Parts: sequence; structure tokens; C-alpha cells
Amino acid sequence: MSTNLFQLGEDSPLSRIRTYFEALQNSVDEYLFAMDMSTRQVMLSKNFLRDFNFPDVVVEDFAALLTPFVWHDDREILESAINELETATPGVEIFGEFRLLNRNGEYGWVSLRMTAGADEFGQPELVAGVIARMDVKLKADHITGLLNRNSFHVALMKELNSSPDAHGAVILIGLDKFQLINET
Repeated sequence: MSTNLFQLGEDSPLSRIRTYFEALQNSVDEYLFAMDMSTRQVMLSKNFLRDFNFPDVVVEDFAALLTPFVWHDDREILESAINELETATPGVEIFGEFRLLNRNGEYGWVSLRMTAGADEFGQPELVAGVIARMDVKLKADHITGLLNRNSFHVALMKELNSSPDAHGAVILIGLDKFQLINET
């Protein structure tokens, strides 16, 4: 079930942060969400609707909507992170990494991070979170410009799939003290 933003009560934590949330979602590529701990309503950034066809920007059961997009072997990671919210201590970060199906029908690694904020009595009131695509953030080494292992693998698989008759080999070379070499 979905809830329109305008149906939120004025004293709802989601209503109070709505303006800031809307400004922030237009400034980042990550998937943002905020959850009212008392009602379990979750406000989602617009890219959730775009990339996962969610029903509205405010939803009742975020985990149930997201789970079908999580790789079956990784669903336990998402479930564990959501369960941690039951005993969330304000300020403590909850995180997990799992594979998520993108709009192109491919699975990619994402990082989930969320933190509970407290009300004036110190009780968890609002959870703010972000799901960041790891393949977008770290595509290349900033010093050498070389693709990271994940980006290289994706590029290689695309090339191999587009050229079924292609032949070749890949050699991985590890360098001891590579960080020292980079710094030098």
C-alpha cells in the first residue's frame, strides 16, 4: 500500500524533513530513504520509483518491495539489516552489501547504510538511509586511471558476449606494496 506525501500527518517526522529530503534527492545519484519508526512508513527518493517501479514515494513495506530485486543468496543480508532496526540505537550505523537487480536486468553490488535518529526523549524516531551502487562509485583507480577489477570484469564480459568468436587470455598481476609505489 502506498501513501501520498500529502497524506502524512503534519507532526510526522517524514513531513518535517520532506523539504530537505526532496532537495537532497536531486543532488545525489544514490537511492535515499527515510523511515518513520512509529508508523514504518518510508519516504523514497524518486530514483526508486524510476529504477524499481515502486508504487509511490511513500510506502508501507519497504523491505517487501525491495526484496524481489535482491539476489536470492543475498536476501538474508537485507533481512538482517531491517531486523536490526527493531533494536536500533540512535546514531549507530547499520550496513550491508548485497547484489541488486538494476533496470537493465543485471545484478550489481550495492552498499546499504542507515542510521536511526532520536526524538527529544532519546527514542529512535527516524531512520535515514542510502543505497549506493558500488560499481558506479569505484570504476577506476584515481591515480592510474585503470579500471578496477569489477569494472574490468563487466567490460570484459560485455566484449566477450558481443564477440562470441573472440579468443584470448587474462593475466592478473599482483604487486607487493602497490600503495607505496602509487605514493612514490
